[in-house]
Amino acid sequence: MTDEKKMAFLLIARVRRGCRIAAQQCARLTGSQRSARRRANRLRAANEGNEQLADLLLLRSLEDGIRVLDQYINSARSFLATSGQMLRVAAPFIDRTLTLDEKCDALDVNPVDRVGLPPDVGIVNLAFAYALENSAMRRRQDRKQTPLFDAVFEALAEFCDSPAGAPLAAEIAEFARPATAADTIH
Repeated sequence: MTDEKKMAFLLIARVRRGCRIAAQQCARLTGSQRSARRRANRLRAANEGNEQLADLLLLRSLEDGIRVLDQYINSARSFLATSGQMLRVAAPFIDRTLTLDEKCDALDVNPVDRVGLPPDVGIVNLAFAYALENSAMRRRQDRKQTPLFDAVFEALAEFCDSPAGAPLAAEIAEFARPATAADTIH
């Protein structure tokens, strides 16, 4: 194996590992945040018109915790976005260096899922458009969400929020707009 191939495999492995850890943290923190919000909402509803000091302090504490969780979640999402951008920048090197089977091996793509893939499909498309990372483990899942998918998604979302990505964001919003009677073809 050449040094370039080793470097490409190592790059994919490290990005995947970092994304996996960040995605797990993001999911765990989001769950904690939802739980804290539910608890705060129940506390608000139970104490409507009855402002007890202990409940107010608990509510304030919950709200502070939610804000801290927001910061950690944003940090994890920022890491994912940076990793997605890093994968996009490294993609030409990876795609030039590795064969389709090697890219699929690096992403743990099930051999059955490789059938019919175009031979020139790139690493970003394998991870995002096809969402094939760890495909054997996720066979029965409806949602094809993986750490690299999340990373590329966060990078795309960050780009759409930028001035350069505004036209793409508008096009996506138009595409996602529900059809009306005027849109139907007669």
